[in-house]
Amino acid sequence: MSYRPTPDTRYAHIDTLFGDEAIDWRLIETQWSDLLSTPISIRQNRISSVTLLRRLGNHCRKNRLYRAFRELGRTVRTITLLRYLSDPDLRERITQVWRGCTATITCCSPTARAWHGCTTPPIVASPTAPTASW
Repeated sequence: MSYRPTPDTRYAHIDTLFGDEAIDWRLIETQWSDLLSTPISIRQNRISSVTLLRRLGNHCRKNRLYRAFRELGRTVRTITLLRYLSDPDLRERITQVWRGCTATITCCSPTARAWHGCTTPPIVASPTAPTASW
């Protein structure tokens, strides 16, 4: 589900893709400096990522930084969905990468396929299947 930029925002053709909740821009704005300093602190080894995740996981609904990261994630998810819908080239690239990943998984051993959560019988990938070009 994606989130609306404001509670009053409505879209003509894609409104059903959005829930009733709106992004809390004020929370992101008030916590912005903490949102930026968190990855810097991890990079400078002032806090480990494990410790940070533990702190954010405890009493998460009460933690403003947790809620700000959640709102930022909702924003990124919504922007990604809108980009996907409006950009045919992006959709094609994602489809090609997905086909390449699927072809790789279907050619794996049964153990590897189970690890990837694949429950269907393997399909032999065609030699012309597109692959990721990262």
